[in-house]
Amino acid sequence: MSSLACRKAVIEKVTSVLKNVKGIRAVCELEKEECKVLLEREMEAEKCVLGGMGRGFNAGMREVLKREVILAILHTNEYCWPPEKIQIISMGEVIGEEIRTEDELKDFKGRKDVVLIGDTFVIYKDKVSEVLSRISYFLFPTLSVPELKDIDEIYGVVAAIPSPPVDMLIKEKMKKLGIEVDRRDLGTEIIGFNICHK
Repeated sequence: MSSLACRKAVIEKVTSVLKNVKGIRAVCELEKEECKVLLEREMEAEKCVLGGMGRGFNAGMREVLKREVILAILHTNEYCWPPEKIQIISMGEVIGEEIRTEDELKDFKGRKDVVLIGDTFVIYKDKVSEVLSRISYFLFPTLSVPELKDIDEIYGVVAAIPSPPVDMLIKEKMKKLGIEVDRRDLGTEIIGFNICHK
């Protein structure tokens, strides 16, 4: 099998696995030129201050785009997120973080030492005054993709949550491919991996 045919077969296998994950509606490959545009747009988005707390830094996006193959997924709110969380970091210390479960939310609702931002983010009150005097940023980490761990033909699998402008670009590409992207409960994620060449 030629290396091009091998690459295609591996991508089809990964795509098939992803399409069978609960909440994933569509998967498409991103070309290298598209990835350059996504990174540029992500870096522009990082210049904006988020919620008055600091700028974003999408470490995950940078890492994903270093991979040989980049896939974009479209998912619903039924999608089960990886365990890694978005955090606000100030001088290496976590001062706020994403809330992922109902149990976490219940715990935080009963505490007086935190401020909830909606039902999805918590700020630790004792750290807030420190934020005003130090540089802080939202860290969008590299995410794991446990669904792909058993595919022997790939390695270095990572994922990332794109910023809203990059999410829109991905959805525009998918729409051109005939994929319905206009529902409010649809989000995107990008996944990168390398192929084992024998």
